[in-house]
Amino acid sequence: MINTRLEADYWVVDSDGDFAPAGSIADTEGIAAEKRALASLVTVTTPSCESSSALRQAFVARLEAACERAADAERRLVPLATPINGDPVVDRSGGDRTRLQRVIDDAANDGADGSGTGLGAEPGSNADRGPYCAGARVCVEQRSVTDQLNALLALTPALALVNTSPYVGGDRVAVGARTHCYRTRLGGTRTHSDQPCRYVDSAADWTRRLEERYERVADRAVDNGVDPAAVADHLEPAAVGWTPVALRERAEPPMLEWRAPDTALPRQLLGLAEDVATVMDRLRRGTVRIGGRGERGESRGRLGPRETERDGAAPPGRVTRNGLALPRSTTVADLVDAATYEGLESTPLVAYLERMGFAVDDYHPISARIDGRQFVTRADARELRLEYAGLLEADVAALAESAESTES
Repeated sequence: MINTRLEADYWVVDSDGDFAPAGSIADTEGIAAEKRALASLVTVTTPSCESSSALRQAFVARLEAACERAADAERRLVPLATPINGDPVVDRSGGDRTRLQRVIDDAANDGADGSGTGLGAEPGSNADRGPYCAGARVCVEQRSVTDQLNALLALTPALALVNTSPYVGGDRVAVGARTHCYRTRLGGTRTHSDQPCRYVDSAADWTRRLEERYERVADRAVDNGVDPAAVADHLEPAAVGWTPVALRERAEPPMLEWRAPDTALPRQLLGLAEDVATVMDRLRRGTVRIGGRGERGESRGRLGPRETERDGAAPPGRVTRNGLALPRSTTVADLVDAATYEGLESTPLVAYLERMGFAVDDYHPISARIDGRQFVTRADARELRLEYAGLLEADVAALAESAESTES
């Protein structure tokens, strides 16, 4: 397996299901407090792993440690993408970091992001409507970076496999409420930046898109009184708005971060990470083609091995004997819509994911289980958080027991 790392955010709640500070839960290897001054979220991170068994072992061990520390503090961890309804503990002390986040949010709502990288920027600062959501990241070692970038962009619709909340502020908004939040304003209107996914000619092309957006927001931040030094300390191109993929050049080894999915139960995230790694492994043995039946192939200069497919014989997007055939970026954008608003009820989406190598029947999105209400009260949201904290603890225990029996 290609070197892979898995990261997942989890809400911290008390015994009543109310949000609570992470406190000492984050004081151990691989478990960190969330970086956006959100005190009710912890991130569990594995090291880079060369096999699926090593990834499972590392993720389960660190989740076990996190759950044990949480229990010692009378806290629990929750695998839901949004707060459902309620207020996470947030550092509202102000300062440059807070003002900087407001500038980023305002830029998103003004359509300052014109990069068309696939998914729009984050909405405003209400804690239950966007910036404060819990996601997961699958990080893979950089090899053929341009092919990997394009493949990961094409895999964005796979977020449907682990949608874990349809609710925001108590309201039912979408099967994938977190993705919906990242693509809309507070009022529910799509942002100007929500353009179809665009493939790239090179890693430099991708970097240039993000840097142009970064410069616009950084200039706006300084104009709004944020210290330039604070901008440099707290802002990076990949953090301006939201994109499904980020380059992590400072990682060891350098990695590509696929950040489309929600947080979820650990068994589901491990399966997703392994499926994504399998797709990435195929890039070492073949070419990447862009286009498919009924679509004009995209021409993006001299693509070399990323040649345009014009055979017209197969549906767009699939694993082939010689590598990967990716659909046009407009098709990917349509599939992201389906993933966000229909989930696995979308037949074209399910067919696409299966063609791309995902065992869709192995996934059971939490969102589909808890959907069905137009509004969730705060009391019911607390009950849901406690219910899924219990399911996370049971999942971790079962995975740990399975690992022990395998070793013996």
